[in-house]
Amino acid sequence: AKAAAHTAELSLARYFQPEGKLLSPMPMVNILSGGAHANRTMDIQDVLVLPNGATSFAEALSWIVAIRELAASKGAKSGAITHLIADEGGLGIAFPTIDHALEFVTECISGVGLSPEKDVSLAIDVASTQFFDGTNYNLTALNKKFSSGEFISFISKLVSEHPVLSIEDPFAEDDWQSWTQFMSMAPSKLQVLGDDLFTTNLARLQRGIDEKSANAILIKANQNGLVTSTQKVLTTAQANNFKTVVSARSGETEDSWLADLATGWRASQIKVGSTHGADRTAKWNRLLELEATENCEFAKPF
Repeated sequence: AKAAAHTAELSLARYFQPEGKLLSPMPMVNILSGGAHANRTMDIQDVLVLPNGATSFAEALSWIVAIRELAASKGAKSGAITHLIADEGGLGIAFPTIDHALEFVTECISGVGLSPEKDVSLAIDVASTQFFDGTNYNLTALNKKFSSGEFISFISKLVSEHPVLSIEDPFAEDDWQSWTQFMSMAPSKLQVLGDDLFTTNLARLQRGIDEKSANAILIKANQNGLVTSTQKVLTTAQANNFKTVVSARSGETEDSWLADLATGWRASQIKVGSTHGADRTAKWNRLLELEATENCEFAKPF
């Protein structure tokens, strides 16, 4: 695909979408990291931010950088940072509860002069499969076990008490019943995002559509294996009114093709880690370049 775009003297994004305005995806960016990415400083994997009030990609990224830097400063002053930077660039700060972590990031949003929920909202990557034993959800920091029904209530409470706009993998990858039950009661504005649930797999996505298990999908090209079959998963999701979040993986390089892919495929959001690390910032820089040099509009999925 890169060679074909080069031969046609087009950007890779424009190669995927030859006509019309390109769509600059909204960034979903790690602020705090836990779980397997940060030595389990939190039970959940990430607390992220979504700049849902921004009017351009450049503005969105500038807001996020300010929030991330304030979070690092506050964490350092409190002496709470145990792993300054996790493998995707998020801060590894230990918190006694998930609520404390969400409150910390909300305070950072306000601390840079932005309004939580109106300007910038929270996103949570729960990665529940990692602490589900087939029967219970086991939160180590809280020293508590939850049945599926109890964990649905726990997740619902988190969402209702904090400015959360997106929640990823709130339940284990094969706990389909909990996904569907939660979707039936979730706020209409909430993005319920499947990563482990769908694994960029068309058959699993179709089951999620049929059972109303989620309303958004994480798209990982190297999880599926082929550009064409990955795109089919994304376009199927879009055709069924699912939001699409193109995502990088752990162990990235400085190659920025993913930014073009997300833009050329009109994904509503992109998730490539935090604002630190050359492998991560390469993607943000490419998205800034595309917005500056191509005919783009900024995605407003919320």
